[in-house]
Amino acid sequence: MVSTVNELYLETRRTLRAAGVESPELEARLLLCHALGCSREKLLERMQMYVPDSARSVLRDMTARRVAGEPVAYIIGEWEFYGMSLNISPDVLIPRPETEMLVREAVKIASRLHRMRIPYGKEAPPVRALDLCTGSGCIAWSLALSVPGTRVVGVDISEKMLEVAKAESTDEKITYLNMSMTDIENLGEKFDLIYSSLAFHYVEDFDSFAKVIFNCLNDGGQLLFSQEHPIITATVDGKGHFNKDKNGNRISYTFSDYHRTGKRVITWYVDGVVKYHRTFSDIINALANAGFVIEQVVEPLPEQWAIEKLPTMAKEYIKPNFLIIKARKE
Repeated sequence: MVSTVNELYLETRRTLRAAGVESPELEARLLLCHALGCSREKLLERMQMYVPDSARSVLRDMTARRVAGEPVAYIIGEWEFYGMSLNISPDVLIPRPETEMLVREAVKIASRLHRMRIPYGKEAPPVRALDLCTGSGCIAWSLALSVPGTRVVGVDISEKMLEVAKAESTDEKITYLNMSMTDIENLGEKFDLIYSSLAFHYVEDFDSFAKVIFNCLNDGGQLLFSQEHPIITATVDGKGHFNKDKNGNRISYTFSDYHRTGKRVITWYVDGVVKYHRTFSDIINALANAGFVIEQVVEPLPEQWAIEKLPTMAKEYIKPNFLIIKARKE
């Protein structure tokens, strides 16, 4: 049966919607673009064109993978991040729009530190940044590209993630090291900026870890990190959930066990993922007790461009998903 691009788009959208995919329109377009090897702009121009059998077969296979639960970014092998196309594989996490907020703040910090050193001319030392749980390296190379006077050390416990990071960028201003973020004192050096995206909720002893980070910063150095919001990590079985009205619209969120802090074992892509729940005050007090001055705490709302890209992010107006915290060592 011969089908046009538009007919296949509508068919794929129906299939994804029936499977409960939250953004069927967007994901149908992404899968179709990948199957046809074209941009979203070109896709619109081709809506009435007929699709060759080979592309239909590719689209059918990809749609089946998505219905089975595989994230669309892993299926198409790429994801847009900070205005650039990032290669994605199951060996790395898919960057979220909130991560771009973290990048923009990291760039502001590094730029300010770099400007302070300009009067020293060629003798000015580079801004030293440490990326904890660097993953695909997307923040590291975004920072290195945006602020040329920055040198970044990215650490990660996963060799597979580091392989992806090294393949993504060979920038000589970035060094990748295979190590746990809790062992950074072994680096034997200090940094002007230490940052991390969505990793600190995997640390068991955050009080001790905050002190380690403090000791690894130069005076005046900054800590910038995001983590899952305590509302998300609270429920012991990981089954906090939205409540819906009779029309299927999300209207509230249920969670529990907020003051039962400690280990959580949940299912997140795979079974047996270990995280650690801390209350909001636990996090702030750990940083203050380590000696940090808390400069800013953000419970980020999705920006309009993010909602346009992922419409289901509008549900975060009901409850926050993440915290972003900026602190300083005086």
